[in-house]
Amino acid sequence: MSGVHKDANLAHFLKLKKTHLARLSTIASDYHASVINSKESLRFFIQPLLESLNATQKTVLKHVLTGRPMKSIPHTSGITPRYAEKVLVGIRQEFGNITTHELLYILGMVNMHEYL
Repeated sequence: MSGVHKDANLAHFLKLKKTHLARLSTIASDYHASVINSKESLRFFIQPLLESLNATQKTVLKHVLTGRPMKSIPHTSGITPRYAEKVLVGIRQEFGNITTHELLYILGMVNMHEYL
């Protein structure tokens, strides 16, 4: 009996989704735009991320955001380029195994340099 109930709920959900998907998409897009444009709202989402990063990860992110090559990181922070690359790979994996360019895009979208 519970299988029929689940199928009925699924069918109802799929019908609602089909009927209201465009509206839900618009609402989600508007919400996203308002969060990105509000420093206070953005801070609400960024704070947990910043708290999860250790000092080395923050240093590497700051360096990556400057656009300078990793070989110059020992001059500014004392971290070896090889270790900094390993740290960066770990951060990229935490973000869903994204590329460095994708990570830079995300960090740029939320003005991460202002928070590090």
